[in-house]
Amino acid sequence: MQTKKLVFMGICLFGSLGLGGEYQAATPTDNEGISSITAQLDSTFQEEQVDSIEKAKLFTHEGEETDITFKDSALENEVKKELNLTENEHVTTVNILNLQKLVSSGTGITDLTGLEYAKNLMLITFNDNQIDSLKPLEKLELLSSVGLENNPKLTLDDVLALPNLTELNLSNNPNMKDFSKLSVYSEMRNLWLNNSNLSNIDFVETMHVLKEIHLDNNHLTTIDKLDSDFLTKLFVNNNNITSLDHVKNISQIQSILIDNNELTSIINRPTLKGLSANSNKITTLNDLNAPFLQQANLDNNQIDSVHIISAPYLSNLSLRSNKLITLDGLEKATNLTQLNLFSNQLKDISAVKSLPNLLRLVIQENPTIMDFSPISSANKLIQLLANDTNVTPAKLAQLGSLNQLQLLAVSNIKNVADDSKISSLDFLTDFPALTLVAIDGHSVSDISKIGQTKIETYSVKNQQIRLPQVALGQKTILTLLDKDNNFPSTINFNTPGEISTNHPLKTNYVQWHQVGENSLDFSSLDDSFSGSVNQLVVK
Repeated sequence: MQTKKLVFMGICLFGSLGLGGEYQAATPTDNEGISSITAQLDSTFQEEQVDSIEKAKLFTHEGEETDITFKDSALENEVKKELNLTENEHVTTVNILNLQKLVSSGTGITDLTGLEYAKNLMLITFNDNQIDSLKPLEKLELLSSVGLENNPKLTLDDVLALPNLTELNLSNNPNMKDFSKLSVYSEMRNLWLNNSNLSNIDFVETMHVLKEIHLDNNHLTTIDKLDSDFLTKLFVNNNNITSLDHVKNISQIQSILIDNNELTSIINRPTLKGLSANSNKITTLNDLNAPFLQQANLDNNQIDSVHIISAPYLSNLSLRSNKLITLDGLEKATNLTQLNLFSNQLKDISAVKSLPNLLRLVIQENPTIMDFSPISSANKLIQLLANDTNVTPAKLAQLGSLNQLQLLAVSNIKNVADDSKISSLDFLTDFPALTLVAIDGHSVSDISKIGQTKIETYSVKNQQIRLPQVALGQKTILTLLDKDNNFPSTINFNTPGEISTNHPLKTNYVQWHQVGENSLDFSSLDDSFSGSVNQLVVK
């Protein structure tokens, strides 16, 4: 299953790269793995919610059953859906007691009248609506989970009339001010206040059982008021936080997302499983001792050195757009399966020899790597992305035979002479499992070898082919062959010339009609093989 997932990621990568550009992660940033970690925690919380609903002591109806009148037809429709009522059936004071949760986001609800009878309602989510009052909810004793993101007509005082909340989402509500009043919720477990213009979170000091808090897109400089021994997830992306030192005191923290802040270093926390600190000012990743860390995303920082003491579960490390010259210090991360080193200043990648479990390696935009041979030790490697490097045929040979490799991207060679570019695809036999390959920007004129492999998706575009100098009137053999061993379907002369064919031999010739530099452009029918042919003609 792991292999299939990685191959799928490779296919997506092909599309986003144009087979030659920067890898764009699934965002926010490249947090797919972090999301999976937090999803596991979410699952645990949801199970706890279901358990609490099942164990709750529910109200029963007393008195005569009557129909409930809703002022808002959108709300009535949503209640009927949740209760599995037909359009013609009525919501009554009896059947509404079966309503324990109601999730209706972006449905245009404005008025909650009618929900005052839903005495067993425990969870509501009304994000992206235009609700103007919460008064019908004020006497619902079991209501503990409320989602009201982006309801601009509500004020914080409306929310404070709900006394028993343990989970609350008030993100993106510009009219809500003075969040210090939230300190009354001492039993709060999960809190969302993204994009809430916060400059401090003093109010969380009373929330001693807080498990999860989302504070993205605010103006925070510190999180030192967090004081819950139960906190497992912290989201503070897009703030101005300078230090994580206080997190050392949070005994159960498992997931931290703190992209786009002002951190200069990270902390060791023995319980941490996922860390995303992209776009900060971190300079080193030294003395990392993280016994349970599974994924770390540290892209777009200023990291120039790495030294891992212990990270036995670390499987995914992203260090895109940093200042690494060498990978010394990564040797103990022996369980790494994914390593992203896009756009560093790498010269020495010898530490890759110590990473036997690598499945995916990204070294794009590192045009000064001296030796590719350490990659040959990664015999489980499935994806190698080396676009915009100084890979030459000689350095490809250093890779040895990577029998599991399914994706190889070596487009747009840098810092090498034209005569050192890839001109032959004979090397493909060293990678028998390849199904995707990108070799843009080289000097390949014959790609028929691809037709003899398992390769399904390929890009051999923008090939720059230089023919030897000839005299005017002299013909030159022109070997241009697509995957199916055919001459490219489209030929466009940029200077006067012609193609002729010796049909018995199926040999094509090019002849130019003028002295000087001459050229033509070519492309296959599907445009996966294209480029130009250049030749100097003299008298």
